Amino acid sequence: VALETQANETLKLLPGDNMAQSYLRYAAHKDKTLLAHDRANSRPTAGSYLNLSLSYYETKQYEPSIEACQQALKLKPDYAAAYNNMCSAYSQLGKYNEAEAACLEALKIDPAFQLATNNLMDVRHQRSLL
Repeated sequence: VALETQANETLKLLPGDNMAQSYLRYAAHKDKTLLAHDRANSRPTAGSYLNLSLSYYETKQYEPSIEACQQALKLKPDYAAAYNNMCSAYSQLGKYNEAEAACLEALKIDPAFQLATNNLMDVRHQRSLL
């Protein structure tokens, strides 16, 4: 809240200040992640953990994103979207073997899952560049 307040005050004085706008966006994502965390803890469903995973991913917190997916999978072991999110987070960490395994699990559950197919191709491409 303090960061958001300070950024808004700065923007009143300097409406085009890029740094203040960046801080404001960061504060909004942080608030969104805290809200998603509270929701997952108060109503632990596979969907609430998937939303938490997305919030962590958007703020480049890839390890917590993976952990939230793992929580979702404890509640719904056949959750292709959770495996897909894990694939993306592992890929961002450069853990391409883990990313590929997660994508393959997503596609085993839902062979028509286009996003997982695309992510798998991207992971394989990234690994080939090493």
